This record gives sequence, structure tokens and C-alpha cells, in this order.
Amino acid sequence: MVSEQREQNQESDDEDFVLDLWDYVVLNDQTLVPAIPDSRAYSERVLKSVYAPYLEKINARPVLLMTHAYSYESSVQFDDVYDVVWHDIPSFTSALYQGYHSYVQVLSKLLPKEQAPLFAPAGLAYLLIWEENRSMWERLFFTDGFHPTPHGTFLYGCVLYATIYNKMPANIPKDVGDLWTRARKMQIGKGNQMPIPTQDEAIYLAKVAERVVLKKHLPKSFILDFEVDA
Repeated sequence: MVSEQREQNQESDDEDFVLDLWDYVVLNDQTLVPAIPDSRAYSERVLKSVYAPYLEKINARPVLLMTHAYSYESSVQFDDVYDVVWHDIPSFTSALYQGYHSYVQVLSKLLPKEQAPLFAPAGLAYLLIWEENRSMWERLFFTDGFHPTPHGTFLYGCVLYATIYNKMPANIPKDVGDLWTRARKMQIGKGNQMPIPTQDEAIYLAKVAERVVLKKHLPKSFILDFEVDA
């Protein structure tokens, strides 16, 4: 009995130690959910009942990562029920923005000020590239039209970095592929690695992240038809 109790205490101590390690927790929803009011409401209830208490327990600051609108090609995989979301890329993005801001508002009301949620607008970065560099926008998508390629993943990383640290990385490596040395790599077919951004492409993606996150630039086609709390 004594030995079992010691093991239980050790497990408890280890759990508390692990919980203390987290400064930030990045949260994102399945992309369609925040864009549709009914499904968004369910996620809001889960944030209130499950996530907010847990985040407060571990004293971590949440980062709400706004995902991107799917590509046109991916829309054929869904029924007409999602037509309101796929009216066009700007309206889809705007619906996502509204959904994630509702999540921010939910957590802001429940967490201490020092744990106020951060908002990482990766979806706006995608929309800005859709407006000004359509060929690059296409390179952000895997062949399924949903998931990000290494180009899209790098953009996400820059948005998160800028959101958390309120600055951009000091430099972009000449061989951007080094960033994937210890990461899983999405594949096309058998053994064919997806293209890695060149240094010039990576610099462009980082500048887009900087414009959206730090300079608060909004894409021209973005539709903001609701009030955002200051």
C-alpha cells in the first residue's frame, strides 16, 4: 500500500510539473465550425465549461488561431448546406473571423486579465495573399484544398510568432528547408516531397504576416459586419 501511494503521489507531482510548463496554448476549431452560427454556439459552450477552467488551472494564455478559408476546389466535397460559407473566399474568411472573435470574447470574460486570449489571424493572411498573389495563394494548399503545404505552414508559423512575441523573427534562413529537418513532411504520392518555400518566398510570407498581425492591415475584400470589442 505504501509503495502504491508513493507511485500515485509521484504521478500527481509529475502531472503538476507538466502543467506548469505551458505559457501559451494554441487553440483552433475544425474550420467550418466557427463559420456557421449553430455549430459555433456549441464550441462556445465547450470553451466555457471545459477549456476556460482548464486554462485557468494551468495558468496558460490561450492563442486563438484563426484558420483559413478552404480553396474553391474543396467545395465540391460538401453538400449544399455549406453554400452560405462558400459564397466566396472573402465571405468565408469573414465568417471565420467573426467566429474566432466570438471565442476570444467568451474566454476574455472567464479568464484573469493576465490570461487574456491572443488572436492569431492566419485566415486574414491567406485572404491578403488571395487578393494580391493568386499563384502564391494556390501554393498554400495541399492537393485536398484544405490543409496547408510547407508554404502555408510557414505562413502560419510567422503569424503565430508575431502574435505571441509582438515582433517578427530576426532573419529568414537561406535554406528554409532546414526548418523542416526534424518535422513531419506532407507528401504527394510515394516519396515525393512537397516544395519548400525559397528564401524570397519565405520573406514575402513573413511580410504578409507582419502586415496582418503587427500593422493590423485588413484585406480590401474583408467584410466586417459586426462589432469587435476593444
